Amino acid sequence: LYCATHPGDCCYKDDWNLISEKMKQAAAIVFGAPTYSGNINALSHACIERTYSLRHSTYFLRDKPAVVVSPNEPGNPAELYIERMLKQNGMKLIATVAGCCNTAPCWHCGEGHKCTYGHVPKPENGTFLDHIPEETIPKGFKGSTEAQQKAREAGLRLREALA
Repeated sequence: LYCATHPGDCCYKDDWNLISEKMKQAAAIVFGAPTYSGNINALSHACIERTYSLRHSTYFLRDKPAVVVSPNEPGNPAELYIERMLKQNGMKLIATVAGCCNTAPCWHCGEGHKCTYGHVPKPENGTFLDHIPEETIPKGFKGSTEAQQKAREAGLRLREALA
């Protein structure tokens, strides 16, 4: 609990103190994370957890505008966790861009057409496919006008919050 007696600082000697200083100086925070097994990856999770040093008794990030970016559908556990942690830091959540670019590895591994666990649509009769039909593969952010619109709207809200 070194950070409890030295607000904004951490006793571990890694990049956190540099990162936290940049977060304190930033006008706003946009936090996005890849999702694995339905939640954010470990590195992103560690980053969010370490913001404890920024909120214990000081709330260095209080009232900073914040945007959450999540590749999964709106309301997913990763998005909700990031939102909750940003709010715990006293930040103002002004936008969430979710469902913008999720492309599970099953679409690309070469085995997705016969994967019983993955996120590739299954035929109703339960038989394996010979291949993954090209038209069913998500196009990601660049191929999604909806995702681009969500990001544009979040940018406009962020601009308004900073004005």
